[in-house]
Amino acid sequence: MKAKLWYNELGFSENPFTIKPAKFSKEIFGHKFTIEDIISRIKESKAILITGEYGTGKTSIVKKIISEFRGKLRIAYYNCNRSYKTIDFDRILRVAGGFFHWLFRIRKKGILLILDEAQDLNKKDMDKVAEYYEKGFFKSVVLATKGNDIQLTDSLKKLVEGNMFNITGINASDAVRIARNRIGSTKFISDKLIVEIFLRNKNPRKFLKNCEEVFRAAFDQGSRSVQKRHVEEVLGQQAKR
Repeated sequence: MKAKLWYNELGFSENPFTIKPAKFSKEIFGHKFTIEDIISRIKESKAILITGEYGTGKTSIVKKIISEFRGKLRIAYYNCNRSYKTIDFDRILRVAGGFFHWLFRIRKKGILLILDEAQDLNKKDMDKVAEYYEKGFFKSVVLATKGNDIQLTDSLKKLVEGNMFNITGINASDAVRIARNRIGSTKFISDKLIVEIFLRNKNPRKFLKNCEEVFRAAFDQGSRSVQKRHVEEVLGQQAKR
């Protein structure tokens, strides 16, 4: 018989602190008004730039955008780190238009184009995005990029001017809500200690990983609940930041 894992013993069927993208995909905290603003601007046919470090919620926002407009607009999603080659935008437009457009090589207009990992776009592709947007092939363009130092061409910089959003992460209240969304009202840890873990590293992904490590340590020691000493033992070398 397969031995139960720590989270099974604590009453969870799966690891509640997993950072796998497919799990808790609708979990977005701290960005409610930003998302509403982005969605509003997409409806106004704006070109938008979303920047943010790894783990700050940028990918979740992109998923929210796709969910919001699925069935309302034709959506073309492209991850720019797939290849170093120039992007075939004509093909993207034909595929987005469906079988008829593909068969007769007709480029669909009014597409919502989402370019993830946009920091890997080359200058030729950036200018192509601006050109096709101006011609109406793209109703709106969303560029999502790691960090905030992407070097845009003049044509693309002009398009996203005034529509740039920097995703900066979460606060302590958000951290508690994220944890409780996953573990419920269990008394195995207090909200105060959840905040203590969060303060060791405020990156959402690292916060979840730290929660997992602290929970495992407390369980392995046979404790009935997480204590501050468990946080210190596991995360003591991580400076609060």
